[in-house]
Amino acid sequence: MNYALPLLLLGGAIGVGSGVRAAEVVDDSLARGAALMQQVEQAQQQYPYIYTEQTMILTDAAGHRDVRQLRHYYRVDTAGHSRSLLIFDAPKAVRGTALLAIDGVGMGQYIGLYLPALRRITRLNRDHSRSSYFLGSDFSADDLLPERVGDYRYRRQPDMRIGSRLYAVVDARPKSLAVEQATGNSRRRLFVHLTGHYIVRIDFFDRHGLLYKRETRHDFHRFNSTMWRSNMLYMRNFREQHATLIKVQRRIFSRDYVPAEMFTPAWLGEHLRFGHVEPVHQSADSASEPSAQVAAGGS
Repeated sequence: MNYALPLLLLGGAIGVGSGVRAAEVVDDSLARGAALMQQVEQAQQQYPYIYTEQTMILTDAAGHRDVRQLRHYYRVDTAGHSRSLLIFDAPKAVRGTALLAIDGVGMGQYIGLYLPALRRITRLNRDHSRSSYFLGSDFSADDLLPERVGDYRYRRQPDMRIGSRLYAVVDARPKSLAVEQATGNSRRRLFVHLTGHYIVRIDFFDRHGLLYKRETRHDFHRFNSTMWRSNMLYMRNFREQHATLIKVQRRIFSRDYVPAEMFTPAWLGEHLRFGHVEPVHQSADSASEPSAQVAAGGS
């Protein structure tokens, strides 16, 4: 994603006797927040072809656990259109359920849910798709999809210490009431590693300004000079007294694993009608793609 981030240039220091009143000092926190998020995006630029195998563990207020197995396919084409597909493999109750999201530059967002029992994909409306908890987890569909930077204004806050480490802090507020209503968030507070420029924690505040859930990211691994990926996501829902852990067992950067035809309602209807589909390993266009970079078990 590419977005312009204006930088505020101050002509000089403002001190006592400068003749400039405090009320006239320009607040540059928006420019600094946008600049930091530009650094995050540039450092953690999403590789255009990613396949992961994941385990999701749901824990309710009584401590009962529900374990699920799923796969995530992600692809970005040359026009900048991103496609994301989640497929659940286990347990039997959710096997074959899939979440398809297509986000095109200037085209809006399509989110569809495929349920094997219905044998068709249903387009989710904006409110349901973005704010509702996905299949009983503490993640909404919006939480599981890439950041839509065009929907938010980012304001830099004072750095904050967590344990022994200092982090940059940015508040992300919806640019419109429609986005706030759709996500259910009045703002999110992002905690960013100061040197690696990756997000380690997100606090979610509801429309009344109350903290209602928190996502923390763990077990980071670097895949090139700047790109870091977390192999563990933990979402704690304070309102529901629930928690969801997502653990990445395998991550592969390869075009072979994410063929374009997968990201269509027709493909889902054909391949998931029996509740399961085998992982894709090859595609017809693989000859033009470099060798896959593989990370198994967090290595």
